[in-house]
Amino acid sequence: MSMVQGPPRGRIAARVASQAPSAVREMFEMANRLERQGEHVIHLEIGRPWFDTPAHIKAAAKEALDRGMVHYSPNRGIPELRRALAVKLQRDNGIAADPEIEILVTTGNKQATFLTMLCLIEPGDEVILTDPAYSPHFKEIVFAGGVPRLVRLSAQDGWRLHAEAIAEAVTERTRLIFLNTPHNPSGRVFTREEIQAVADVALARDLLVLTDETYEYIVYDGLRHHSLASFPGMRERTISTFAFTKSYAMDGWRLGYLAAPAPLIDAMVKVVQLDTAGPNTFAQFGAVAAIEGGTAVVAEMVAYDQAARDLIVRRMNDMGLPCPPVEGTIHALPDFSAVDRSSERAAKMLLERCRVAATPGKAYGAQAEGRVRFSFGAVPHDHLQEAMDRIARLGA
Repeated sequence: MSMVQGPPRGRIAARVASQAPSAVREMFEMANRLERQGEHVIHLEIGRPWFDTPAHIKAAAKEALDRGMVHYSPNRGIPELRRALAVKLQRDNGIAADPEIEILVTTGNKQATFLTMLCLIEPGDEVILTDPAYSPHFKEIVFAGGVPRLVRLSAQDGWRLHAEAIAEAVTERTRLIFLNTPHNPSGRVFTREEIQAVADVALARDLLVLTDETYEYIVYDGLRHHSLASFPGMRERTISTFAFTKSYAMDGWRLGYLAAPAPLIDAMVKVVQLDTAGPNTFAQFGAVAAIEGGTAVVAEMVAYDQAARDLIVRRMNDMGLPCPPVEGTIHALPDFSAVDRSSERAAKMLLERCRVAATPGKAYGAQAEGRVRFSFGAVPHDHLQEAMDRIARLGA
């Protein structure tokens, strides 16, 4: 006997239904389908390091497993890691943070920035964000009910961040400035002067600032990353977020952390209790080893990334695909408008004709349309060289 099914009782919430799928993951899935058909695709779409996690970090996590560190973590993260982070933040970032009440270990940096949005943004609140920007940052603002107020960066201007543009974006509804440096996808490392301009606006207009400092160690040519919270008057109004993902090749470990005023940490813990309940316990012991093991392994990986940066910038410019200087991160954003003014069509062409997976620039904002993002740190040098050779043949 057949039964007539009525309409489902549930429906997808509008805040989820309105979200566009990740352009990076869409390209990744398209590339995977080709690989299942026997094609050889070079993956430059996902911003992951190709290195293995350093051995001493894995050994510490294995030891923690053997010691039975397999049960729930404290919501804020294990005390050993928070204490190590407090030392690191003071030493490397100039940020004083109490490990008991001002540091929260998260399940990756995305949880850190998303928690901030959920705990600070009311419907209609405005958040100042650059255009281009890392695409999840747009989506987190909107998901929380906020409104992105975009400050446009221009490749013709070297992706500079101008103080007057930040100030002009502020309205009576502005709640938060969102600053990402080193900047994904442009590869800019904002200068001390540019960051001071953000601090000046925040202080003058009584605003909070959220920073994404995921690529803090991945800077080139002797440049230096500056943490906003270390600037005078900014510690009390800054939420500083970081990750183990890129610097220590720990993307699959899903560990990040943030430093923020204690009342905000308390609010975030309430959400964590509803969400993950806390980060992976034994993985956190690996993170302790990462911090306490020094930055020598990080320096080796950054040197390798810098050589990859040199390769892709040179090859793109030689092919007549203008590629602005990349000062940090593992991403390049060359101009593909000569190939196709639509970055989506250009990226699909690269995949279909060259078997090179990259991400359409429009995923990062209007200012990146016509460009394609390449994650040059995602593959070894010989694979990157092959990818460039394939793209060069496209124009032959």
